[in-house]
Amino acid sequence: MRRFAVVCAAVLSMVLIAACGGGKSGNSPDVATVAPATAVAAPATSPGPAAGHTVAAPGFGSSLAVGDDRLAVLNTAGTRVSLLPTDRVRAASSLDTVVGAVTATLPSAATAMSDVRDGRVLLAGPHALMTLDVASGAVTSGDLPAGTPLSARWLPDGRAVIGTDTGHVVVVGVDGEVQHDISGLVRADDLAVHPRDGAAPQVLALDRAQSSVSAVDVDAGTMGLSLRAGNGATTLTVDHYGRFLVANTRDGELLGFAGDPMIMRFRFPVAGGPYAVDYDDAHALAWVSSTGDSVARGYDLASGVPVLRHRLTTVSQADHMVVDPRDHSLYLLSANGAGVQVVTADEQANAAAFG
Repeated sequence: MRRFAVVCAAVLSMVLIAACGGGKSGNSPDVATVAPATAVAAPATSPGPAAGHTVAAPGFGSSLAVGDDRLAVLNTAGTRVSLLPTDRVRAASSLDTVVGAVTATLPSAATAMSDVRDGRVLLAGPHALMTLDVASGAVTSGDLPAGTPLSARWLPDGRAVIGTDTGHVVVVGVDGEVQHDISGLVRADDLAVHPRDGAAPQVLALDRAQSSVSAVDVDAGTMGLSLRAGNGATTLTVDHYGRFLVANTRDGELLGFAGDPMIMRFRFPVAGGPYAVDYDDAHALAWVSSTGDSVARGYDLASGVPVLRHRLTTVSQADHMVVDPRDHSLYLLSANGAGVQVVTADEQANAAAFG
C-alpha cells in the first residue's frame, strides 16, 4: 500500500505539472481555465474607516509600496509615482500636500510595481522595465520581451522577476539583461519570493486563469510543480517562514501553501470577498482586505492555522494593501478614489476582532 501511495503521488505530481504547463513554448498551454477572478465591488454606501487616518489621493489608485521610510504610490494612468516620507503622510489631508514629497514621471506607463528593496522599486510596463530610486525619484529603464507585465518582484541577489499577461515569467539580471523567459502559464498575475539561506529562493507564481500557484526555478529557468488554488485565486504574498498566502476571492478563503515540494497547508474562510493580502512578520499577522464589506482582518498564524485577532473598517474598494516593515503601519489604497488609509500598529491593536 505504501508503494502504491508513493506511485500515485508521483503520478499526481506529473499530472499537476502537465495540467499547468511547462517548458519554453511560445504558445499558451492547452489547459482548462476559469474566468479570472477580480476584486468584489465595494458596497454603494459605507460608514467609512473607523481606524487610522485617511489621505485624499486624487488620480491615484493603481498600486503602492512602502519601505526605507517612503511610501510609493502609482497613479491610475501608470505614468507617475509619488514618493512620500512616511512620517509626514498622516499629517496631510491629501497626497498632493505631503511635505517632502517627490514626484517621478516614468518614461513608459507601468502596469506592475514591486515592493521596496534597498531603496529601489521595480516598475514594469509593455516592453519596459524601470527602476525607481525612492529617495531621489531617479528612474532608469531597460527592455523587456513582449507581453504586458502583471507582477514584478525583486530576487534576493538583486535580479528581477516579472510575470506577464501571456503567462511568461521573465528573469532579469542585475545588468538588465534577460536571463530566462519561462513560459507554461496562461497568466502570471502575481509573484512571491522567499529568500532561503544557502539555497536558491523559493518563487511562486499565481495564475488567475487556472486559479493555481506554480513553483518557478529562477536559476534553471524552468516551471515546477503547480497546485490548484480554489476556483478564484487573485493575489499572493509570503511570510518569513516561507508560507505563501493566497486570497481565493471567488470562494471566500485564505489559502496557505508551504514546503518544497509545495503543498496546501490550510484553507480558511474569509467573508466579504478577500482580495489584498500582506504579512506583518513582527506580529505574525496575515492581513486580508475584503472589498465586498470594506473590512481588513488580521489573522494570527503563530499556530499554523489562522486565528482572527483584529478587524477594522477600510476605505472603499481597498484593492491594494501593504505593511511597513519598519513600524508595521498598514497602508490601504482605494481603487475608486477614496484615498489612502494609514493605520499604525497601536491603532491595529485597538481594533479588536469580532465577526
